[in-house]
Amino acid sequence: VRPAPSDRLVIATGPEGGAYQAYAKRYRDIIARNRVEVELRSSSGSVENLRRLASDPSVDAALVQSGVVEPPQKEGLLSLGSVYPEPLWVFYRGEENLERFAQLKGKRLAIGPEGSGVRALAQRLLVAHGIGKDTATLLDLPIAESAGAMGRGEIDVAFIVAGPESPVAQELLRLEGVRLMNMTQAASYTRLFPFLSSVMLPRGVIDLVRDIPARDTILLAANANLIVRKDLHPALESLLIQAAIEVHNPP
Repeated sequence: VRPAPSDRLVIATGPEGGAYQAYAKRYRDIIARNRVEVELRSSSGSVENLRRLASDPSVDAALVQSGVVEPPQKEGLLSLGSVYPEPLWVFYRGEENLERFAQLKGKRLAIGPEGSGVRALAQRLLVAHGIGKDTATLLDLPIAESAGAMGRGEIDVAFIVAGPESPVAQELLRLEGVRLMNMTQAASYTRLFPFLSSVMLPRGVIDLVRDIPARDTILLAANANLIVRKDLHPALESLLIQAAIEVHNPP
């Protein structure tokens, strides 16, 4: 007979104000109905969440972006499922029409802080095009500061992984002089990086009155995965799955 489940659960979330933290708070409220206390621990993002799961026995679960887990890290971890898609937004300034990552050479790129999933994804895509510290300026700017830096002209390009309801994405979509990259090579990226998918942002879906975006725009998307330690009690796994279904199942 297995021991009774703990009445406490620790979830590693992303940075303050991020989507991971917002969803984890909703998980916490749902799980609390079963008299299980949930502690949320903020982090810089997916990469740090993964490290905590692998090295800190007190952390039970975390939301982790697809593509950041390496094969050796899978030992001792279990995915309860992909819970929602996370589009990659690449915003830029200037008159040049950017549609390929190869065009980003020589520019100032905000790719997110160390430990974040967006940084890990941005670096993989840039390396595939031969872009690194010697051919571009890579800045570890927090995502929340991207819109301000773009508005002040301090950066040329900002990488963001977030849902369309993200305040930063919404602000950048409406910022004068800032454009959203239409990723014309998306089909090739999904073949080379199977953890990515191609999604379409329809014309006008953000703002019908202002016609934002002004054209159908192709984006890449990763998936947010709910990851737990393999030794987590099955009853707590079940509570997490029930919470995820309740939060993410609506259209």
